[in-house]
Amino acid sequence: MPPCDHDVTALPVAVPNQFRKYAPEQAGVVRQCPICFRVASGGSDPVSPQVITDHYPSGEAGSGVVLLFYLLDSIASNRSEIQQLVSELEHAGVDVFSTLSRINRDPDINPAIDLDRRIRHLEQFL
Repeated sequence: MPPCDHDVTALPVAVPNQFRKYAPEQAGVVRQCPICFRVASGGSDPVSPQVITDHYPSGEAGSGVVLLFYLLDSIASNRSEIQQLVSELEHAGVDVFSTLSRINRDPDINPAIDLDRRIRHLEQFL
């Protein structure tokens, strides 16, 4: 995913070991823009995903949802990883569709991906 051009600093988020297989370059820290939600590897001094948006679940599951945004950039290429990650998040008690819907309705967030369309695709194959 190309970097965004917002005049804000992408916030670093720690990636728990169990989710690194879903991270760009299997990074231990990723950065997410708090406006367009683009995700890239790298960063230091990670913050809680709830600093980006309070719509993220608490704990390590919040990092998993951050990574879901990275994978949703290309559903076709990442379908199996998306299915696995969503399954892990649901097993951890996260209502993925509710979380994505809340983020999508937030007027301060303008995802770089067409989140409505991605949610519909997810509903079809999950």
